[in-house]
Amino acid sequence: MTMKALRRNERFITDAKGNLAAVILDIRTYHKLLDELEMREDVEDYRKAKAETQADFDSGNTVSVETYFEKRFGRKKRK
Repeated sequence: MTMKALRRNERFITDAKGNLAAVILDIRTYHKLLDELEMREDVEDYRKAKAETQADFDSGNTVSVETYFEKRFGRKKRK
């Protein structure tokens, strides 16, 4: 949803002095905005996790899957 599309049908509630107090959205638009916000949060979480993972990799703070299984289960991973 674009800002232009949102502004096309703007509806507001004003207080007794005529100041803008609230925005009225239809439920479909409200849910679209929530979905967009969640997507943006997911992208930010992904970027943070990717940076942390890359930092671990760059510092050598990683192990292979085989090494993990050997340490965790005392055996080599099955093929």
